Amino acid sequence: MAYPTGIALNNEENVLFVCETCKNRVIRFVGTPDGDFFQSPMSTFYQFNGRFGPIDVAVSSENFVCVARYEFPGLSKNGLISILKDDRDKMFIENVKIPNYPSITGICFSK
Repeated sequence: MAYPTGIALNNEENVLFVCETCKNRVIRFVGTPDGDFFQSPMSTFYQFNGRFGPIDVAVSSENFVCVARYEFPGLSKNGLISILKDDRDKMFIENVKIPNYPSITGICFSK
């Protein structure tokens, strides 16, 4: 993988998301019934364009996948968090801009 960074499980703990920063995408591993994530093939959950790449990922209680997207200072004024949900009709939901902070390096939810 090209610079894997953020990692998160979905709420059912059967899907593992990994940010692959230098390829600007989020990879998805689906766990086997015995909980092994690395014996099944990986797939690209979402391919981004622009910015340096996704740096961290968190999953909300409603299984929205929120991705912090890093950019170098000087190339953008605002930070960006992309909200994704795989509901078969629409993968990408929206971007949330974080004013004056382009270099977001982490994201989390509390229970």
